[in-house]
Amino acid sequence: VNIPSLRPDKLEPVKEYMTLAENIAQFASQISDLAESLIKRSTGTKDSSHILPGHGGIFDRFDGFLLTSPLVFYIVLAFLTK
Repeated sequence: VNIPSLRPDKLEPVKEYMTLAENIAQFASQISDLAESLIKRSTGTKDSSHILPGHGGIFDRFDGFLLTSPLVFYIVLAFLTK
């Protein structure tokens, strides 16, 4: 994989690309959180586990990563193979 150099004149397109990637990741994190809440509500559970009582369970701590992690991986992969 050819990684672009980090010279200042080469960073401007990277900044624009990473800003777009950040906005997409923020949106995906919110959608992932809402999807996990929908699953919990449809099953009638308040907490997904008793490991972290009062916080919605351990699943509720990582629900934003479920959709965001693979999406960010493919965004970075697309950037590096560009």
